[in-house]
Amino acid sequence: MIQTIKNNEQARQEYRLMSTFEMDAMDRGAYKTKRETAILMKQRGYPTSEILLMTGLPESEIEKL
Repeated sequence: MIQTIKNNEQARQEYRLMSTFEMDAMDRGAYKTKRETAILMKQRGYPTSEILLMTGLPESEIEKL
């Protein structure tokens, strides 16, 4: 498989595209997890400053939750 990718330009492009899609999916999953964590923290009365620290989400987004 690796040899095929190394020797074939189209296969290389498809591999790069696939990797990009996988990275985008991982980013979306990480964002969703951060958001879910922030919601739980807010429901349990954590201060916004603590939610910011733990999730890394922007304050404006936390205020919307």
